[in-house]
Amino acid sequence: MKFLREGLEELPPFEISPEYVEVDTQLELIAKALNNKTRRFILWTLLDRGELSLSQLVSELNLSKEKHKPLLHYHLRILEKAGLIEVSRIERSGLTISAKFYQLSEKTRNLLTQLLYNGSENRSEKEDSLIDVKGKEDEGMFERLTKAFTRAIPIRPSLS
Repeated sequence: MKFLREGLEELPPFEISPEYVEVDTQLELIAKALNNKTRRFILWTLLDRGELSLSQLVSELNLSKEKHKPLLHYHLRILEKAGLIEVSRIERSGLTISAKFYQLSEKTRNLLTQLLYNGSENRSEKEDSLIDVKGKEDEGMFERLTKAFTRAIPIRPSLS
């Protein structure tokens, strides 16, 4: 790979210690999930609304069901695989699934709440210091979320 500056070379591949491989894989999934504005908006929407089905989420975001439902389903799968959201309940119609409802995972809800309230001491201060993130570009949010998730994930060396 060529770089614009002279004298810089491509870095050699890094060897990750075996006890960190699982955590590193989880960090990659989280970074991928947070690196998309649509997925971050889904997280904020679920924080505000609690629990939503795919159809409710499509309506909430004012999207076309036919055009955007498959794409939104793709984003939900990435968020779920990263452990940021979870299926809270499933509605069935006979033997088929009629709707899955999604909510933030506990660690995601706690982290976003902590970030929004900026570590205020009591509840009234927290409510007063709540920042409005909808529709505003916060360039540091991705970095803040990534650092916070890095701290939130317990590092458990594998025993195998």
